[in-house]
Amino acid sequence: MMDAALARAVAIFTELGWAEAPLSATPELPLGTPEQRTQALAGLRRGAWGEVGQLGANRWGWISWVQVDADRLGIFATRLGVDARRAVEVLPPRVFTEDMVRGILLPRGATFAAAFVRYACVPSRRSWENCLTTFGAAAVLLVHELALPVPDNVEYLKDWILTAAASLGHPAPVDPFREPIPVGLLQPRFVDHLRMLAGLGVPVTGLFGPMFSAALQAGWVERDAALDCALQALDTARRPGDQAVWTRLIADVLAVTDEELVAHADALVPCLATGNATVVETFAPRLIAGVEDDLLVEVLTAALGVRTKKALRAVLLATVARPAPSPAVAAELADQLGALLADKDRSVVRAAQAVLDRWSVTAVAIDEEAPTVRGRWHPTPGLWTVPRFEPGEPGVEALARAAGVLVSRPEGAFDIATEEFLHLVNALTWADPAAARRGLRGVGTEWTPGLRPVADWLAGTRPRYGLDGLPGRVEDVLLAREFAVFQRLGQVPVLLSTPSWIDLRIDPSDLVDRLRGYRDSRADVIEVDLLLALTRVDPASVSATQLAALETLRVPVVRQNGRRLWRKAGPTAAAYFRDPIREPGLVQAETGRWCAAPISLPRSLKEFPERLASIGYSQLQESAVFPAWSDAAASGLWLCAGAEAGVVLRQEARRARPFGPAAAVNLLGAQRSPHPKAAGDAMTAVIEAWQRGLLRPGVADVRYLDWEGTPRSLAAFARVSLEVAEEGMASVVWPVLDDLITVSLSGPRMLPGTADVAEALADLAPEALAAVSTGLAESNVLAVPGLRALAARGGSSRAVVAARAAVMGLATDLPGRLPG
Repeated sequence: MMDAALARAVAIFTELGWAEAPLSATPELPLGTPEQRTQALAGLRRGAWGEVGQLGANRWGWISWVQVDADRLGIFATRLGVDARRAVEVLPPRVFTEDMVRGILLPRGATFAAAFVRYACVPSRRSWENCLTTFGAAAVLLVHELALPVPDNVEYLKDWILTAAASLGHPAPVDPFREPIPVGLLQPRFVDHLRMLAGLGVPVTGLFGPMFSAALQAGWVERDAALDCALQALDTARRPGDQAVWTRLIADVLAVTDEELVAHADALVPCLATGNATVVETFAPRLIAGVEDDLLVEVLTAALGVRTKKALRAVLLATVARPAPSPAVAAELADQLGALLADKDRSVVRAAQAVLDRWSVTAVAIDEEAPTVRGRWHPTPGLWTVPRFEPGEPGVEALARAAGVLVSRPEGAFDIATEEFLHLVNALTWADPAAARRGLRGVGTEWTPGLRPVADWLAGTRPRYGLDGLPGRVEDVLLAREFAVFQRLGQVPVLLSTPSWIDLRIDPSDLVDRLRGYRDSRADVIEVDLLLALTRVDPASVSATQLAALETLRVPVVRQNGRRLWRKAGPTAAAYFRDPIREPGLVQAETGRWCAAPISLPRSLKEFPERLASIGYSQLQESAVFPAWSDAAASGLWLCAGAEAGVVLRQEARRARPFGPAAAVNLLGAQRSPHPKAAGDAMTAVIEAWQRGLLRPGVADVRYLDWEGTPRSLAAFARVSLEVAEEGMASVVWPVLDDLITVSLSGPRMLPGTADVAEALADLAPEALAAVSTGLAESNVLAVPGLRALAARGGSSRAVVAARAAVMGLATDLPGRLPG
């Protein structure tokens, strides 16, 4: 509810006439005496102004505590002097006009404005890809009005693109409550923004192309300056779509000449090497025709790696058309051109041969080389012993270090380090609350699990989420436990849900000892902490002696609202372990999607809030709630595409039992398109799972890939399989690849990417044959029925040709089916 400081601030707000004044007058309204300003600022600087609650029968929504217009109050707070982060939280974007930007934000000065831009222009404030952030137009206006340095902020530059497009007459989803920013303000800084955008590799799909063309036509940028920026941007662009946009702008809008291309050949070669067909097809033929022999080697070496046959043919035809280079240059390129003689596309072979003939060079197709064995089929490691969880000793420095680990992480990253932080903050607060506050000094508003309640706890304010709010609706286990821990800091001696092992399981003897500590200190148990502790214990590991001990530990259990449950903690735990939630099987919905079957809550949990109504509630973190489960706790692995995926997958690789069929195939599938910040840890998770005996050959089942029923992204899976095989796991991916072909052949037409899968199997065939011959694998590994069925098909498609080559490489015709 509203505290005294906030109540005083609202009273001053009302006394000064803000409550009834029109919004348009707020930039000029009085702020009161110095004493009133100080008091009002103290009440508005931080904290919530309301909460979600029941509005009436079957109606819930936002309940304001302040009983005045929150939009006006937010403007009042900003003019008083709240910091930029708070201003972004409380200002009303829908009614925030250009006049208000000039009257409310500009007077706060350049330092405030720069911070405001930093906090306002973030991905979470953009509703969809090609729309402004909530204060995007205001941020652009501030930068231009105050002549701030162009922010090196990708989200700000996205907003700048949209505002510039609107000011140049192109439709854009600019805030409907304001007009486009005046041309006279945007034009003088256009080139500065363009240079920053080019250097950062900002995405330029959407309205950028039309905006760029219009700016060039309107004289906002000189053609030569635009070309320099465009060439730099092409070099920094990483997304194929962005590379294509810049290529079209350079070639069509800026009409780059052949002489200019040749002059920039050194800079264009890395762009050609990306293999982007649009880049290669547009620039390579013109460069090939114009560069001297000393650059031809670099240009052709880069361009001949293009991914499409159409672009490759264009490169070869341009090479035929230019004068033959010196014999030394021709000899240097002969091997690369000779490799194309083995291409499956006959038009490519003819074009490559035409180049060699024109250059009077003889080359031989190299696809008949004897296959090589690179040692990618290693023995399967034994199952590891999971280490015990040993958190550090509680202390200010230890807590600060643990918080520092979490601060550096992306949102959604939860693992054993999160548990260490929660253990340390609880233990230190129990012993010395002031020391805990010192250890967390400097931690601001964070969205990383573990740190989400910290800012409100330090400020002494009620969190706006994380605690049960709507009647009949409760938070999921992990989120509720995190906020409940901070709600009760200093009141419990130890967290019941702290893991005993690093896979997050709890030893039942630890649970008994912890409950004894509660009994001895006369502390009440946190309801959600007990719930998570119960689900983290493997019921099969609880002995009769431990059940008897639990029955005697009649410690009260308290919900977030302060009400005690009727049943005590120890007897509840004993009853749960006698009749626990059992891991459900996987079922297939009518849509074809696989999911865990519904669970039934035992009688022992009937008093608890329904935090376990479904297994999918916590997305990526089901295994953090049920660490002893297998596939039913892994249905979130298909979501592993964000920056948090590396942390999540490495925690998955700490489990005690080998991966089941669904978890195994989706651990591999998660490697196809990981977030750049997660890619290293994601592959490390696969390697660790293998080394720990958790990833077993013949277990992964392609039916569960992405939980969709029908596998997709086969080409990417084939690429990832070869990367995994390089780490010694050919035995893991070999049967999965064959099963993918079997699934592909079962449909009316082969799935896209089947040829890539067949080629991956052809690449690994020597490894499989060598593994069988040395006794590393059984002979039925060579059965590969999917591959053999594909090879037996008629025609000369890429997939069939690759399958035939693989089968010939196996040099056997064993019957049978792969195990698993």
